[in-house]
Amino acid sequence: MTITSHSSLTTHPPAKLNLFLELISKRSDGFHEIDTVMIPIDWCDKLSLSLSDGNAIELTVQMPEKSHAAAQPPGAELERVREENHQNPTSAAEDIPCDHRNLVYRALAQFKDRFEISSGFHCHLTKSIPAGAGLGGASSDAASALLLAAKLHKIAPTRPEMREIAANLGSDIPFFLGCPGKQTQDETRTTNGCRAARGTGRGEVIESVECPAIIDFVVIFPGIGLSTPAVYSASSVPSKRQESRPILQALRSGERDQIARLLVNRLQAPAKKLASGVLVALESLQHAGLLGSQMTGSGSACFGIAENQEQARSCAESLRQQLGPRFIIQAARSTEVPGMMY
Repeated sequence: MTITSHSSLTTHPPAKLNLFLELISKRSDGFHEIDTVMIPIDWCDKLSLSLSDGNAIELTVQMPEKSHAAAQPPGAELERVREENHQNPTSAAEDIPCDHRNLVYRALAQFKDRFEISSGFHCHLTKSIPAGAGLGGASSDAASALLLAAKLHKIAPTRPEMREIAANLGSDIPFFLGCPGKQTQDETRTTNGCRAARGTGRGEVIESVECPAIIDFVVIFPGIGLSTPAVYSASSVPSKRQESRPILQALRSGERDQIARLLVNRLQAPAKKLASGVLVALESLQHAGLLGSQMTGSGSACFGIAENQEQARSCAESLRQQLGPRFIIQAARSTEVPGMMY
């Protein structure tokens, strides 16, 4: 298939939070069987995709400007985190590659191969979601690239090949394509919308979860990323596991207090040992008067559930003053995947 049109599409790939993450078993392929509950939030990157006359994939990445504001006088533990960040300056905002090492590039390459596309792509990615944070930014970017590519080539986003590509690339990517089996009347959507989901298998088997309420969060990235393999390697499968059913019921009823009480992340304990910034972020959220808090994914970002948007914004501003510029702090609201394209 060859298309020479220079039409372009843009979308805002959202981040996600893991409200629940339990380890079920260790798989023979080296991965873990997990049970997780995810919710997308409106902390987003920006991704634009257009067709090119050649057959190459061209990817450019724009990083956010770094803050040079002076830090607030820290306590002993906070001082240690800042020293870690100073010694590892690339861990907080490492330059993102623009070749086959980038998930967006690989997603487009596999899309071209699977659908026998001869035309090329030019993709521009503006990053806002931190890397190595457990927020799923790279996975969300890759899913958006797949959806935009399908739209440009008039390929139905619900084709099974799309989810096959996504699952092959990474465990979180199928979630950002939207939930299968849930229909929408909005013709501007690229696939079935999803406001919360349960992920099983490696996390790639997605089931839509009803979530009528908009939930407000405060998210803290402690300025240093964590390696997902390292966190999983330091973890252990529990002899008695937590069940996701209670938090699924709380999401359906929209009870924020109940959701906050049912937060679970089995990876949080090993992550705290690997990066003291996780501990600082969690303690800061716990002391901020939020309903409940925990780490997301394999870290290092942590979040707290707020009573409303006003509390989330006020708390985020207070924590920025308290923790200083090396900690990226965001007030966020639950949203829907996939993101709108325009």
